[in-house]
Amino acid sequence: MELKLLKIEEASSDQWDSIADNCDYATYFHTREWAEIWQEYSGGKLKPAAKILTFNDGVEVLFPMSVTKVFRGMLRQYISSPENNYGGWLSVNKLSAEHHKLLWEYATTLNLIMRHNPYDSELQAAAKSRSWSFSDFTQALDLQQGFETISQSWQREQGKLIRKAQKAGMTLVEAKTLEDWQEYYKVYEATVERWGDKILGSPYEWRLFEFIYNLRSNKIKLWLAKVDGQVARGGIFFYQSKHVVGWHGSGLKELFHLRPSNFLHTQLVEKACQEGYWWYDFNPSGGLEGVTAFKETFGCQKLQFNLFINKLAARKLIDNTKEIIANRNLKVLSHK
Repeated sequence: MELKLLKIEEASSDQWDSIADNCDYATYFHTREWAEIWQEYSGGKLKPAAKILTFNDGVEVLFPMSVTKVFRGMLRQYISSPENNYGGWLSVNKLSAEHHKLLWEYATTLNLIMRHNPYDSELQAAAKSRSWSFSDFTQALDLQQGFETISQSWQREQGKLIRKAQKAGMTLVEAKTLEDWQEYYKVYEATVERWGDKILGSPYEWRLFEFIYNLRSNKIKLWLAKVDGQVARGGIFFYQSKHVVGWHGSGLKELFHLRPSNFLHTQLVEKACQEGYWWYDFNPSGGLEGVTAFKETFGCQKLQFNLFINKLAARKLIDNTKEIIANRNLKVLSHK
């Protein structure tokens, strides 16, 4: 039987949740909850737009996406995951190479930005012949080895740093109250001030953190490493299927000498192992060599991911027109 794509429909909330929650390689960045967070933060400019694709062999595939209008509303821009996080399709069924081929054919009918999911080995294999716009890597621990094996692979220095934090009386607590989240945001503000122009992207406003807190999601946890009641380091972590990822982190420079980052991650890695997760993802480092080096001390492996940017003819025409106009303006200015 020749495999065919029979239907493409809008995904219902139940379909989106069910497939994302039951797919082993799904991450929180594939969830409806993540898309709705950015719908709220964007003031409705970015809207959830996931699709369900049904094949003639009965296989159903979820393609998580959000959509926004660009070029004064003339075109739709699809983003597989807001903030350019891991995207791509999900299924509870095993997908063949032919499934992936047809899915790629559908993807190329959209103005689409998609960072592929490094935890989907079949998508990685199917994507080898694709032309990528950008490549990068994340750093992650394979938790299926067990905590004892993982901790033995850590550099000797790691143990010394953790003991330093413990000797200072550092504790790990989960933020439960709005006041806890507000305290963390103050640490974030101090981090933004310290980084200055080096910070990646625009700083997030408090309303984003407040909205996330108000979700009361069991998939989101804010962990705080405290010394004498003060937050030394904190991080927002997402828990989805077999995957744990540290999405957002901040710390006080004056307490760095107590090694709160080392303490926080070692505690959370052990917890994730005990709770049966497969991956502990430190998330990409944005090209910051010092951050990458820090993660290497935990014995992380590098997992490559790629960014796919597809522009349809209409968008290419608009982009080319804008470039021509810009070049003309530059020529005019150069003759003044």
